[in-house]
Amino acid sequence: MRSDKHRYRKESSGRKASIRSIGLEDFEKEVLKERIPVLVLCMHRDPDFHGQIEVIERVTAKTYGDRLKVCLLEEESVGVFMEKYGVGGTPTFLIFTGGREMSRLLGQAEPGILKEFLFRTLACDEGG
Repeated sequence: MRSDKHRYRKESSGRKASIRSIGLEDFEKEVLKERIPVLVLCMHRDPDFHGQIEVIERVTAKTYGDRLKVCLLEEESVGVFMEKYGVGGTPTFLIFTGGREMSRLLGQAEPGILKEFLFRTLACDEGG
């Protein structure tokens, strides 16, 4: 069932704040072949889910706008993805650039921690 497909897309203050829901069949096109960095959200739909989504939307829209794509793995894809990419727990946030994983963050994302993770990873990717 793919009921949450693209459910999290929304616009905010003229900035791209959308979170695209993807399955494994979309992963190559939406993540590996993307030209801009992609933040992949490997998360189960647990009681903390909506709070984490709000933090991610707030941090990514305000700071990165359309310079960062955000993809949420569909619930039925999480287990297979975790096994394939060696993800040890959820939530895990992974950044892909140019078809390869650059970095990952395991655990709840407080705004400051998420900002630092994104800044550190994306600055390194830009040669900074």
